[in-house]
Amino acid sequence: MIEQGPLLERLLAGEFLCAVSDETAFRHLQDETVREQIDAYLRPLNRRLATNTDGNVYFLAWLRIDEAAREQLSRQLSDTVGSLLPMLEWLQLVQETLGRDGLAAPGDVLKPADFSSRCEDHQGLRDRLDRLASDPFFGSQSDQLDAQLKQVFKRLKEHGYLL
Repeated sequence: MIEQGPLLERLLAGEFLCAVSDETAFRHLQDETVREQIDAYLRPLNRRLATNTDGNVYFLAWLRIDEAAREQLSRQLSDTVGSLLPMLEWLQLVQETLGRDGLAAPGDVLKPADFSSRCEDHQGLRDRLDRLASDPFFGSQSDQLDAQLKQVFKRLKEHGYLL
């Protein structure tokens, strides 16, 4: 199981692994033998390897939900809800700032410089970025556009939304 160690650590840390976030790990998890080994290791921890219905993302799930698991799930749900609205605002800002018809998709390249130049030219976008950056999820304390963008991109990377 040592060869699966780094992969297990990432899964236990709550990461979602897909072809975009880590193509090698994703390909590794598509091997049924590897999945069985990981599940065998996780069973005593009351966890199992799970995937979405399309099989394009792997993550950990609980085997049985007891009171301790319920409390942890409650905290995770609270964190998720707390980040959901800022993320929706971010997606809308990306769409409007970059003049796209659709939302950002896996593999899209987002450059802070593009946001900076467009926000400097449009006060409405600048105001929206200012509100978004100061949201507790992003936590920017700065009034400077570049510092706000840097903080927003940093937090998106920390939470696994950007690579």
